[in-house]
Parts: sequence; structure tokens; C-alpha cells
Amino acid sequence: MTIRLGLTVVAAVGVAASSALAQVPWTNANGVGPFFTWMNGLSDLGRFGDPVLVGSTFNFFPTNFQAQSVNGAPDALTDRLQVRLKADPGHRFTQIKITEFGSWSILGIGSVSDSGTMFLQDMITPRPPAINNLVTNPVMPINTPNSSGNWSGQTLIDLTSILGPDWTDLTLVFTNTLQANSDPGSSATIHKKLVSGPSIVVEIFPTPGSLGVLAMGGALAMRRRRR
Repeated sequence: MTIRLGLTVVAAVGVAASSALAQVPWTNANGVGPFFTWMNGLSDLGRFGDPVLVGSTFNFFPTNFQAQSVNGAPDALTDRLQVRLKADPGHRFTQIKITEFGSWSILGIGSVSDSGTMFLQDMITPRPPAINNLVTNPVMPINTPNSSGNWSGQTLIDLTSILGPDWTDLTLVFTNTLQANSDPGSSATIHKKLVSGPSIVVEIFPTPGSLGVLAMGGALAMRRRRR
């Protein structure tokens, strides 16, 4: 998996400038995690919904993020997620991974696809953003007639592989697009929605071992309170 460094992506995705679209802030747009704080969480269309933080992982449960093509009319839906992350003193970000899940259905002849790109912009050190694209399973587009099933996608950026100072304050942007096409008399649907569990998972990794230290500190604090 190759991580690219882009020169003009910030303006393109709106990291440092407001989006032309009406933005929808999360209801929990600001908060505190186990080793970081987050600020200004939003998406352009609100398709991602509001995340639930479990440990250092943001879990999203979108209900209306889908593309549906009927009788030859193509459909596409794009949304953009953005949030600023600041590591607590003594901590740094080492990796950020986004995983998403969904299902598809093709009745007759058609195709469906999911694509996405993660951008990480350092808010302290002037340098190009780190960029990586989503890799899907099965490989997209899916165009098998009269088929259905589940799919997944994942993108990961290893910040420790990038030369320069540690990443301690960054803006994360994830652009995501679902597309569906069909022939006349056919239909195709793809969406991010599972019966149970999150459909989009954003994992924030700290300095190796630091979460273990945090967990140990919490356990010691619990023991002291019980005495």
C-alpha cells in the first residue's frame, strides 16, 4: 500500500478552506479521547452520521448512504468527512486506518462501486498532506449480473513511515463515493449499512504501547478507589 504526498490537495478537499457545500457538524463535533482531543467534526451532507467513540476508534452508523440505479438511470452519492485531531502532551499519532462495510445487489445487468481517499494534513509542520486510496474487497466495480453480497474497503496511512517531525496535530479528511449503474429493465444498489455493528470505522493509533500504559493507569486508579 503506497502513501502519497500531495501538494495541492488541501485546497481541493477543503482542509484549510470552507467547503462550497452546506456542512453538517456532528452532534459531538468536539470531544476528548484516551490520548487525544477532536474538534470540528463534520461531513458535507451528513451521510456519515454522528460517530460513537469506543476507545480510540470512531464508529459510524450511516442509514442513508447509498446509490441506487433503476432502469438505466445512473446514481452516485459523495460525501466528505472531516475532523481535527490533537494528541495530548507526550503522545503522537502513528497510524490512522479507515474501514467500511456494506452490501450490494444487482438485478439484471448493472454495476456498483465504492471509492474513497483519506487525506491527513499536518497542522503544525508545513508539509504536503499524506494521501491513500481505499482498497475494496471484492475489487470494484462489481458487475456480475443477478448478484448480491457484502463488501468492505480499507485505507491506512502509517505516519511513522513519513520523514520529519512527529504528527501531533492533524486534520483528517475522507472523501467517499458510491456509484450504481444499470441497463434498461435492470437495477443496481450499493450502500453502507449492516444489520449490526458500525459501517464505517476510523481507528486512531497512538505511540506504540501508550494505550497499554493508559489502560494500566486506569486499572490502578480503580484499585485505589476500591480500597
